[in-house]
Amino acid sequence: MMENHSSKIGIFRSLFVILLTCTFLLLSQSNIYSVSSSIVTDETVIIPEQHPLKVEKGNLNVVGVVRNNGSIPVQVLVGVNITKNDGIQVVSNMRDTVIQNATYSRIVYPSTESPFKFIVPPSDNSIVSNAFIANVKEVPDPLYENLVLNYSNIPVGENKALVGTVKNVGSFDLHDVSIYASVHNKNRTQIDSVKSIPISIVKSGQEQPFNAIPDPSMKDEVEYFSCAGLDFDQPMTTLKVDDDEFIPFDLQAIAKISSLEYLNSTDSISFGVKHYNPEGGDLSLKVPQLSKNHSIRVTMDDEIYDGTSIRMDGKTIHIDIFIPPGDHEMDIQGIRDKL
Repeated sequence: MMENHSSKIGIFRSLFVILLTCTFLLLSQSNIYSVSSSIVTDETVIIPEQHPLKVEKGNLNVVGVVRNNGSIPVQVLVGVNITKNDGIQVVSNMRDTVIQNATYSRIVYPSTESPFKFIVPPSDNSIVSNAFIANVKEVPDPLYENLVLNYSNIPVGENKALVGTVKNVGSFDLHDVSIYASVHNKNRTQIDSVKSIPISIVKSGQEQPFNAIPDPSMKDEVEYFSCAGLDFDQPMTTLKVDDDEFIPFDLQAIAKISSLEYLNSTDSISFGVKHYNPEGGDLSLKVPQLSKNHSIRVTMDDEIYDGTSIRMDGKTIHIDIFIPPGDHEMDIQGIRDKL
């Protein structure tokens, strides 16, 4: 009888956590950041390198990289115009570009590059323009530095593949993880862009193998890989408390976030942070309010930090923090009101 009673309590507890998570995610849909593309200039997001290449079966591959020289993460669409040989241009402006592709990384973070690739079939004997930036959207998504790559730049095997492993050193699982890179010949010219098949899940602490294979028609020219990077779905916004309890959260910051975890011993959310803005910037954290009188304490680098605004509305705790320049360790105590 006791066993049946415990089972019912466990089911009720799980249902409560799911309900709380769903409710909180609905509450956190409003974003404190008003992201505008007006900040992005022609000099901020650029294509520093691209190469149109004829390949097997007559296809024309256009490959290159996009670089984000700004201080805000962006999503980028790259476009090419196609003109028929009879001189009649198929498109009249950038918005109506025949082909638009996203970069291999869904978000291009500041001071990083992401490759792209177009495969244009030989139909209509079309002429293809240089690739150009078709659209840029700023996104305030933090970069979670949870994944570590281990690989060699030297191609491996008959397929001249990029081979290695990826390890999740964070405290939560990551999904649809892909590894991308630029492919170069002995003259250091980019001849292809590659991306691995997505790994459906890399669990916390797990290491998974990957490989990415260049275009077979290029394999005799493949000399080395560069700009290897990672692409993955944004993680689930929950932190593990124990085997069947999780804390939903919403974290917004244009920053790198590392070692994000909930510490049961101190009832705190702990993480490392570095804001992309050289002058520092804002970070917003929202967690459920579980009682009327939460006692929240914020420390930065092991000292009480005053650059914080805390507001509670009965359902959600809103914690706004100004992050100064440089690397910092944050600890926010009283998350479950255990202070």
